[in-house]
Amino acid sequence: LGGFSGCRAVTYSGSSSPSRVSQAEDESGVSIRKPSILHRLVARVAMTCYLNSLVQSLYMTPEFRNAIYNGKFGNIAERETRSIPYQIQKLFLLLQTSELGSLETRDLTASFGWSNNEAYDQHDVQELCRLMFDALELKWRGTQNEKLIENLYRGKMQDFVKCFKCGRENVRPDVFLDLPLAVKPFGAMEAFRSVEEALQAFITPELLDGSNQYFCENCNSKEDAHKGLRVTEFPYLLTIQLKRFDFDYNTMHRIKLNDRVTFPDVLDLNPFVYSPNTDAVDVDRDKRLCGRAWICSEVVMAGQQIDRALVNQLLKRGEYVYELFSVMVHQGSAAGGHYFAHIKNMDQGQWYCFNDTRVESVSPEEISKSFGGSYGGWSTSNTNAYMLMYRKVLFNRKVLTNNEIENVQNDVADKNLSVLWSRLLFFSVLQLDVDSRLPFGKFKAWLGQKLSIDPAQFVVVKHYKEDDKGYECNSKDDENVRSAFDNVFKIGIKLRPPLREDEKLIRIVQFDLEELNRENWKVLFECAASKETTVRDLMLQCIHLYAGTYGQQLQFNQIRLREMPSLNHPMKAVLDPADTLDCRGAQWSNNIYFQIITDEHLIGAPGVPVLVRRFRPSTVEVSNIQEVLVDPDATSQMESLAYGVSSLSGIPVERLAFTEIGSSWEKWPFALSRLAMLDGSVKFFEHPSYAPNDVIDRVGGRVIYYRDIAEVPKQLSIEDRKQIQIKEHGQSMSAVARRRERPLRIQMSSISEP
Repeated sequence: LGGFSGCRAVTYSGSSSPSRVSQAEDESGVSIRKPSILHRLVARVAMTCYLNSLVQSLYMTPEFRNAIYNGKFGNIAERETRSIPYQIQKLFLLLQTSELGSLETRDLTASFGWSNNEAYDQHDVQELCRLMFDALELKWRGTQNEKLIENLYRGKMQDFVKCFKCGRENVRPDVFLDLPLAVKPFGAMEAFRSVEEALQAFITPELLDGSNQYFCENCNSKEDAHKGLRVTEFPYLLTIQLKRFDFDYNTMHRIKLNDRVTFPDVLDLNPFVYSPNTDAVDVDRDKRLCGRAWICSEVVMAGQQIDRALVNQLLKRGEYVYELFSVMVHQGSAAGGHYFAHIKNMDQGQWYCFNDTRVESVSPEEISKSFGGSYGGWSTSNTNAYMLMYRKVLFNRKVLTNNEIENVQNDVADKNLSVLWSRLLFFSVLQLDVDSRLPFGKFKAWLGQKLSIDPAQFVVVKHYKEDDKGYECNSKDDENVRSAFDNVFKIGIKLRPPLREDEKLIRIVQFDLEELNRENWKVLFECAASKETTVRDLMLQCIHLYAGTYGQQLQFNQIRLREMPSLNHPMKAVLDPADTLDCRGAQWSNNIYFQIITDEHLIGAPGVPVLVRRFRPSTVEVSNIQEVLVDPDATSQMESLAYGVSSLSGIPVERLAFTEIGSSWEKWPFALSRLAMLDGSVKFFEHPSYAPNDVIDRVGGRVIYYRDIAEVPKQLSIEDRKQIQIKEHGQSMSAVARRRERPLRIQMSSISEP
């Protein structure tokens, strides 16, 4: 969820005010207008609102900002346009030095791998925070900031199950970057009154009893047990998500919970830290010592001056005492809305509201309104806190305030901004005064010299209007600039070798068996190829790009390139490495689907994969989609399929039955109704029409269902049938509803390489 289009849009402009530019001309005849360097903070960023709130909160976090300023994120040759740390550093420096009233972030979103349209999609600020931190950790491997996210934001917890009979615990250590706290317990009428109450529920273990007993390996029997999470270490900077978005199973729609949930300026987390010496949190003791937050939640205020005496008293109990410094607020419904942030200036002790291009001081009363609930009337406000950030109070640790850190910033700025500005010239929209008689080849060579990039490694892209996707410039080297850029609105560059006349860019999409909504499959990158390119060469190119983009080195036998069935597309499931792309026919440059094989038994194994799914009549459930390898040279492909399914499921071959191939109109994930399979409307055959030797050609990339004919069907009540219908209808409706909502993603590279 994110802002409507009413939020400030993401655009490219990065130029300075006309009154503050100087002009220089180099020997190639190209005149550049250079922005001058200013040394003052501009605390307004115009961008998509959920991104705006997060970036402002990070910028106003001195520890994070200091690390960004002190980072060294390479040079032009390392493709700064797709370096997330570099683009954050650039944006932070511009916030400090630019005289513009607001700044724009297309360079940052481009480093995420977002297209122009994706920058307008509605998304969740907590999801963005997680993805950004994951991307930064991956980019910072082997650098001085390698442990930054871990040291600042990562806490530790344990996922445990404790048997009542023998007392033995099964413990799995885990880490977290944020704590997702429920606003309202599942099925309850009343919401939690405070963050502390929600946190107590978060660490309260679940009782496993009755039909849900835990199988204890030590007792070798099913026993009553406790299952839950316990926090063993809170991070220095704690992020809390209030889970205000839920799903109503009665209406089958997403809803927003606008209930009142209070949060204090000073949060004492000592009672919530697990100690092996105690079995549970002493809730009564916590209420006695810090009762104002739990018992009197209706009088809690946020945004007030910190009571140092209270803080000192709480620190005597333990180190986990936290001070609130950021409140990210969502205004709207589950269908969409607007984000803004209340952030505390740690140097001044003053709270400000950052709302798109407006920054203004805010009172404790206004901040407290973000608790939710109703204010001064019968109606409930839809403007309430969604994400909170707390900083650990450490009197014995020196934390730089804004004034103290300014010297560090200015020192970095003095050393780096002259270089930075020269680079910004080519990663922002600039006005170039070019001699119209200049040959295009000489102009491109000049660009390459200024960018320190071989001209053979980038192409010039022409834009005929502000928001078009751009068209590669194929002008001859001796053609003049006037002719090459006639009627062009602006030009840009794309870092890759120019396409040959017979080449096209093919979009490579991740094939995800676990994501049934194909609209949510991630676009990984684009590859340049021609009809004569072999599938093997394309696979090697994909492996190279995947390693550079996502940091994972794959082996050749770990991947497949797949087709997806459609009315006008061949049914062949997997592309043969020995074939050329010409085997795909007229649509040879359509999307290709990149599959990473995760089952060790299938890696390198011979055979053609067929997708199967088991239907269990006894429980009226279906399994996840799985793969079975079929021998194309077998005497009977059907027999090869049956033995593969038998090995996978444990069902004897003679008891297996399969569905027929569905209509050519069917699409991924080729779902069948469970009730139809149970009632016999969808039939299963021991010898379907594609037996014995048409399995590979006729099934292709479709999904075949199978069942055990000896399994006794479950007798369903009217209510059971209704619940299955509601669930299946809800899944299909939610898939349609999500179709226009692209999944939030951050990839490490948005630029294809050779």
